[in-house]
Amino acid sequence: MNLPRALPALPALSLCVLLSCCSSTEALRSDGGGGLDSSDGARADLRSDQTAKAAPVYGIFQLYGDEYVEFRQKLGQSLPQYWRFVDEHVADLGVRFTRTNTLLIWGLVEPTLGAGYRWDNDQLTDAVIQAVYAPYPGKEMGFLAVIDPGRGGKGSPAFPSGLEREYQAYVRAAVARYNGSNEELGQHVAVKHWQVMNEPFWQLDSGAMTVGQYVELVKLTAAAVRQIDPQAKVVLGDVGGQLPAVVAALKDGRYFDAVDLHFWCLSEPCSYQHLPAVELRRLLDANGYSAAEIWMGEFGTFVNGSPPHSATEQARWLVKGMLANRALGVSRILWNNLVSWTKFGGLDDSPFNFMGLLTNGEASGDPVADVGTKRVAYYAYKRLIAETGSARAELLGEQDGAALGVRALLFARRPDGQRFAVAWSDQGQQLVELPCEQTDARVVDLVPDAVGSFNETIKPCVDAKVVVEVGENPLLVAPR
Repeated sequence: MNLPRALPALPALSLCVLLSCCSSTEALRSDGGGGLDSSDGARADLRSDQTAKAAPVYGIFQLYGDEYVEFRQKLGQSLPQYWRFVDEHVADLGVRFTRTNTLLIWGLVEPTLGAGYRWDNDQLTDAVIQAVYAPYPGKEMGFLAVIDPGRGGKGSPAFPSGLEREYQAYVRAAVARYNGSNEELGQHVAVKHWQVMNEPFWQLDSGAMTVGQYVELVKLTAAAVRQIDPQAKVVLGDVGGQLPAVVAALKDGRYFDAVDLHFWCLSEPCSYQHLPAVELRRLLDANGYSAAEIWMGEFGTFVNGSPPHSATEQARWLVKGMLANRALGVSRILWNNLVSWTKFGGLDDSPFNFMGLLTNGEASGDPVADVGTKRVAYYAYKRLIAETGSARAELLGEQDGAALGVRALLFARRPDGQRFAVAWSDQGQQLVELPCEQTDARVVDLVPDAVGSFNETIKPCVDAKVVVEVGENPLLVAPR
């Protein structure tokens, strides 16, 4: 696909102001969301990135769990072979973080209280965590382990009433086993991030757990984790609409280091940005958690499904969503998933059957012969990580196009500090003026074709600026 030619009649929006004001670390977007609507005349403030250090920003949810049996059987893979297959794609994509939510359910690991811990249980806890950290060329992986106090099936109490000491003993045992100090597993198996339940909003909304009980569970878990590993990080589960009450109840206590939000596009219409992240940042700051990060442990949209999304639409949503949510202050985002689930929740038409970066054939609405084929979003994610991942660049800030609907994020490339931008328009084709520190700039459409080919052109820079036409596909505008 060719980039559209410049349209001289279109107005040009100058973003060179970013060169002088993007270094602010205190500016926060004041529009209450991830950008100005076309009806909003105010100019957006710049939002400093929380990930200036090289901690991983991009990841993939549920990489190594044995949840893709049908997929690997179609490819004739044993579980160890599947894990090598995942390693290959992890190294290829450059993702550096993952999360799994089913490995450390208390009743699974300690089915009989006091009878010892079963790390080799039905969820293969030991094997999966070791697979996460297994060495592979080009692979560097961090892990968020989810601790769940559950000891029964659905409807059973979620809080360990009367078993608080036993629960903390279990948490300490898990941390001691997987924090890098266990000689049996090796120092490379080093979990440093622990989450207090996956999606406790289910229990909170159903009445199986009160806000007060979840708050107490966070305190119990944080104390047990840090007793074994004082440097470990604690992450809140997705508590949904109860988040203000939970954070307020934990005020000024240093009980957690990050908050997890789950955000998907499951039906139309839907946005690519999670606007409540801005209010969450203010909530955290007001309650003594200015250093706490906002994460998205699950993030994605579907291909096919109903209403159908094309593979190109999925890729476009991925790139825009990753960047726009970073601009809102989200520090880590994990895509759902490398491989789509099969009949998620027992449903043939669940949107989660259609989100994978690799097709699952008929199970994900594609031809049987396509099993394991890379989708457009796979190539887009790989390029996005290579160009804007925290190991390669620092996000300096974001400036809206106001009435024009133009979005542009400015980065500094590591290690030379060269500035570059990613820009697009949500309001049709627009001309935008961007900073350029060289004689010309490469302009790359970050949404490739079906085989991963990216359209790239060279534009001349004049007076330290370059003018490009942006549309719905995000464009990378960078020094050559």
